[in-house]
Amino acid sequence: MPSSAGCQGRSTVSPYRFKPSRHSSQVLLLDELPEGGEGRRVLDVGCGDGYLSAILAERGYQVVAIDRSLEARATLPESVQFIEADLDQGVPVEGGGFSYIVCADVLEHLREPQRVLGELRSRLAPEGRLLASLPNSGNLYFRLNVLLGRFPKHDRGLFDRSHLHFYTWRGWAECLARSGFRIEKQRPTSVPVSLALPKWEGTLGVRMLECLSFLLARLWKKMFAYQFVVVARAEGAAGNPVATGVPISGTLRLTVHPRSTTAAGEAPAAKPKVVVVMPAYNAARTLPMTYAELPHELVDLVILVDDGSSDDTVRVARELGVAVFTHNRNYGYGANQKTCYREALKAGAEIVVMVHPDYQYDPALLPEIIRPIQEGRADIVLGSRLLGASPIQQGMPWWKYYSNRVLTRLENVAFRRKLSEYHTGYRAFRREVLESVNFPMNSDGFIFDQEILAQAVELGARIAEVPVPTRYFPLASSASFPQSVVYGLRILWLLARYGLHRAGLLRQRQFESLTHRYMKEPGGESRP
Repeated sequence: MPSSAGCQGRSTVSPYRFKPSRHSSQVLLLDELPEGGEGRRVLDVGCGDGYLSAILAERGYQVVAIDRSLEARATLPESVQFIEADLDQGVPVEGGGFSYIVCADVLEHLREPQRVLGELRSRLAPEGRLLASLPNSGNLYFRLNVLLGRFPKHDRGLFDRSHLHFYTWRGWAECLARSGFRIEKQRPTSVPVSLALPKWEGTLGVRMLECLSFLLARLWKKMFAYQFVVVARAEGAAGNPVATGVPISGTLRLTVHPRSTTAAGEAPAAKPKVVVVMPAYNAARTLPMTYAELPHELVDLVILVDDGSSDDTVRVARELGVAVFTHNRNYGYGANQKTCYREALKAGAEIVVMVHPDYQYDPALLPEIIRPIQEGRADIVLGSRLLGASPIQQGMPWWKYYSNRVLTRLENVAFRRKLSEYHTGYRAFRREVLESVNFPMNSDGFIFDQEILAQAVELGARIAEVPVPTRYFPLASSASFPQSVVYGLRILWLLARYGLHRAGLLRQRQFESLTHRYMKEPGGESRP
């Protein structure tokens, strides 16, 4: 619905029309708005010919539409309030309270989209959402034209002559972040094949091409998405750094509220509660050494979960004074971690650190492990054995080293990350990560470690790494060669399932965030 909302030389007749394809930006935007408007207010910015405003008014929304062209008013229902305005001169709507602000194909036409977004942000209700469709200048078609030295000017599409900004996904993400918005959802759209081939619109061939385009966009958004449909909410003060839910400058962002930092002269923030969890199995001989080297001045609580040990692990743990939980039998490494994280969250942990009680990892490095989380730079920290000295020289079996490298390479491709390894047992989590991922659905076995990282990647968590040396000695637990083979095959199956989920071909609850399933609607508070 691009219009002349912010373009001085643009025609008053919009060359755009509603695209009914289920993969189009207009349909995806409408999908984000509940069918029953129930009187909620919507601001349609740059309404163009008014087709979205008309649909929303029919659904029961109170719609305010803005456009520079008066001709748009003639097509709108009487229930829609129309405001003629040039957005480059400012947003004319006073006050706020809008449940949704829709910017469909309009931001790229504005001289200063970041300034306009900042003004729109103040018009949102506290639980309101910004819905925007944004062209992708990283699309393969756009890239090939630029590579060949071509920059055509069209009346619509990626090379629309009235576009003033040509952003890739990263550019749009940074623009929204600087305007004070946190992205909650991003959906790619397909190429509008029916518009390129109007004579064959509605035919089986065109529908198949659009489905293929959408599939490619789901598999590789930055390269094949025609547009991005974004759902975002206001967070923090405009212009200040905020969490965005998307990768920015190579980092990962989790859509949760980080701990606030303090300005000069303010009292320092309270120390976060750090809970160390130890998944234990026959660790009686190494537990005292591990516990003794923990920096206890930084640790508020140590929880040990015994998974049916046949030695004196439980007795030793009680003598050390740690909180002990015991399984009635051996359930597995993943089941042990599930109990660890549940009990840590119950205890009010803000940072949860897993330390194996077999003394393989250095407990004294805990300050380095939690520092990126304390400083707000990460949501998960992994202690990497591959960032420091050679693991083989430290005693890691050569077959384990090379299989680790191969599997990590595959995981980096699947997760689109650049980590040195995913298979470390030394890791720290921000509380909100454990509350958001569906870790109870994970395996009770060793593959749990990779499943929870896959869930965190899908969530958008920021992952940092810290180099840690590793000890290999007879008392240190280590998977056997047959166990490692099974573990590797299960990782490959996990990556296949995750790829299908991310492509939208086989959605799986295991990878869906628990906190993204719902949102608080604006309105009255619940009564007792």
